[in-house]
Amino acid sequence: KCSAFFLSHCHTDHIKGIDSQEFKEVLQLSEAKIYATFMTASLVLRRSKLSYLKKHFVYLENNEMYTIPVSKSDTINVTLLDANHCPGSVMFLFSTSTYTALYTGDFRFNQDSEAYTILAETEINSLYIDTTFFTPKLACFYKFPSRKESEEAAVTFVLNEKEKCTRLNIHVDVTPGWENVFIALAKKFNCLVQVSPELYYEYEEIDDVILYLTKEKSWLHVNKTNAHCVFCEDSTLQLRPSIQWKLHNNSLNSRAMIASKTGTKNVWYIT
Repeated sequence: KCSAFFLSHCHTDHIKGIDSQEFKEVLQLSEAKIYATFMTASLVLRRSKLSYLKKHFVYLENNEMYTIPVSKSDTINVTLLDANHCPGSVMFLFSTSTYTALYTGDFRFNQDSEAYTILAETEINSLYIDTTFFTPKLACFYKFPSRKESEEAAVTFVLNEKEKCTRLNIHVDVTPGWENVFIALAKKFNCLVQVSPELYYEYEEIDDVILYLTKEKSWLHVNKTNAHCVFCEDSTLQLRPSIQWKLHNNSLNSRAMIASKTGTKNVWYIT
């Protein structure tokens, strides 16, 4: 029986089955634990509303080695490393006295991070890597701008367009994951980011994000792409930070910002 589960981050494609009756029974019968960061656990619990999972979560900190029991007589060492993907996301570095394995989960490589320093000094025997965009056939995996470049592109674009619009609405396909873009805009324009009550609730325990959010009306608004924006007008500037999917189709240079081809007014794609 499995006694330990390791959750890299909160996105739905990585938590499939967490709400199943089968998994619930496994947790109850084996008293298994789910190891994750506090932010990942908070986002999962608030998004899924599976309150019974809370007692099974064990919160771990980044860059510290923990010894985890995996059976009555066996343990394994694990170190969590920042994956630079979304709030709370981590890679897991597993080790015993004779073997080391790295599971990346979804990650964004950052050579300046402490995680890189630790990995550069570690001999890894096995690598389990998520490779969504590592597609040589499309030759797109090397084109991604850095987070800083994306933030600067968004700020520059809005500065050039701000006088033409009454509001700025950012459509995001998934949350969490785009926080760096709308936080950079909030800082630049000295305003809070309006989100729905549901989205505000999701982020309520994430201190670095909730600081910039409000449920009150604001010039800067974030909503999910398929959600109706009751505040959008013809003069509302709408941004869709979806460059990665266009890169996946090999149809757009990573530095480009292009107008929507659907004919919708004031809709722009951005890095």
